[in-house]
Amino acid sequence: MPKRYSLSGDSLAQVKVAIKAARTPAELRRALCVWLPAALSLTAEQTATGLACGLATVEQVQHRHRRLGVSAFRDHPKRAFPPGAAQELAAALKRARSPDEFRRLQCVALRAILDLDARQVGAAVGWAPATVSAIQSLYFRRGEAALVRALDPPAAVFPAGGSAEKLLAAMQNARRVADFRQALCLYLRIVLRFSSIQVAQILGWHQASVSHLHHKYLREGDAALRGAGRGGRRWKLLTREEEAEVLRKLAGQAWFNGLVEFSKIHAAFEKKAGHPVPVSVVLEILDRHHWVPGLVYVTPRQTRLPEGERRARAAEFRVNEAPMRF
Repeated sequence: MPKRYSLSGDSLAQVKVAIKAARTPAELRRALCVWLPAALSLTAEQTATGLACGLATVEQVQHRHRRLGVSAFRDHPKRAFPPGAAQELAAALKRARSPDEFRRLQCVALRAILDLDARQVGAAVGWAPATVSAIQSLYFRRGEAALVRALDPPAAVFPAGGSAEKLLAAMQNARRVADFRQALCLYLRIVLRFSSIQVAQILGWHQASVSHLHHKYLREGDAALRGAGRGGRRWKLLTREEEAEVLRKLAGQAWFNGLVEFSKIHAAFEKKAGHPVPVSVVLEILDRHHWVPGLVYVTPRQTRLPEGERRARAAEFRVNEAPMRF
């Protein structure tokens, strides 16, 4: 059976007085959310249907009434903006550098300029009213700076002596794509005065990666361009020559049809490395050297045994009738 909201006689009389003293439609609806279930024994669902509001709204008003009494029905006065806030917010909207920053400022500007409530502002910017209220509270506590991203370091703080020429030379002499993109990242910031957001969009990087390279250049200068770059094989188990050497020995021990058991391959690399090696690492090595996967691995043609030796091993295999184990 649905749970109904009950009140004592004195509390019901206080709610009835609050209904008569309501100053706004919102205050009247909040008082009715409590009075209707208590006086007429209606459920929360029936009350929500009768008042054309949500069930969560009815339950929230009833919960607040239990804690605060009839003061839960009253409208809280809107916090006043400081003088000149509307003009400052309008100017900040013009300086916004990202969609999120623009929407945060818009949440406050629409209330300061047009006196819209959180629900109307949320419908305009596409955010929930609770999010709008949280952003507005943040503005009243910490000001406009809390809604704006931290500014990029101005281009004037970068080394001025020949930076543009050095970066142009680094782009012209780059031997890798990563080297070129690092130099371009700094060139766009220092010479063309692009923000980190714009540079990230041009290069397809994350904004944090762009800012990291900018600050590294500030600390280290031209040495920042001689780093390892983004991505690449920074740690390796063995060199490519050592990997090829292990695989050549395994190919010499292959069966007459060029097959090698994976367990032997795995054991050979663990023996060469001197410690346990994950299976995934061995699979990457085999793929890098073009070994064909299967129940067993097939060696590449250029590493297989000569035709005469293959025939001899095949004849020996048939004579001994050795079982093939996979």
